[in-house]
Amino acid sequence: MSENNVRIAEATYEAFARGDLPAVLESFHPDVEWHAAEGLPWGGVHKGRDAVAQDVFGALMAAFEDFQLGFEQFIDGGDFVVALGRYSATARGTGKPLDAAFAHVWELEDGKLKRYYHYTDTLKFQQALS
Repeated sequence: MSENNVRIAEATYEAFARGDLPAVLESFHPDVEWHAAEGLPWGGVHKGRDAVAQDVFGALMAAFEDFQLGFEQFIDGGDFVVALGRYSATARGTGKPLDAAFAHVWELEDGKLKRYYHYTDTLKFQQALS
């Protein structure tokens, strides 16, 4: 089951990279809890697919263009999957680049993302956006 959880996470990131938001959201449990890094404009807890789509992805895409995730490692923890990598993007309002490391912790239940925890250097986001 846990190898399958890593594959679910990878497939979700692949859908995000190609801009397939419906496929991304389909991989989430309907009652997903999304814990975005505090200190980001969209930081905090967002509950449900619609909240994540609007409050996180919508805000992220409004703030940045060419937003990409480069992956360094996936760690299989059974019902948990950890994705490590780097963000790269350009802030729309300032034209400044973003380059920041991240750790994403997925908790899966019945093949769906139930809880997501996001860790990154929020100062780098703030510097790009201001």
